[in-house]
Formats: sequence, C-alpha cells, structure tokens
Amino acid sequence: MGKSNIQIIPYLAFKGNCEEALHTVSVLAEGGTIISPLQPHPEPDDAGCGSITKDRFGYTWIITCPNPEKKNSFGNKM
Repeated sequence: MGKSNIQIIPYLAFKGNCEEALHTVSVLAEGGTIISPLQPHPEPDDAGCGSITKDRFGYTWIITCPNPEKKNSFGNKM
C-alpha cells in the first residue's frame, strides 16, 4: 500500500464572537504564521469570517466566526 495523501487540518468555529476568534489567531500565530488574516469570506458565503494560521509546531488551523457586519436570517446583526 502506498502512502496516503490525506492531510487533516484542525478547525475551530466560534458561534458569535469574533473577538475570541481574533485572540485564537493571535495565540496560534505566536512563533507561527498567519497565512490568511481573519476576514469576511467572499460572496455568497460572506456571512462568515475566516483565517488560516500555521502554529509554531507546523499545524495549519482554520478559524471561523460569524461576520459581525452581516445580518442573520432573523434580521439581527450577528
């Protein structure tokens, strides 16, 4: 059997608090690299924000949170 090409990427989703997501990105980036800063996803999926960060151990993380500038389906800002 050959070696698998599957790569597992850790994923964290924050349901309503982009401040927590920003803090997490900051902590993971200590000694690592922010590949993509926390920013809104492109349309039509722009109700969320996301970041890709590589930590000091070489693990790549995807961090997401709701976009605070968008309204949810109930008409409330997220």
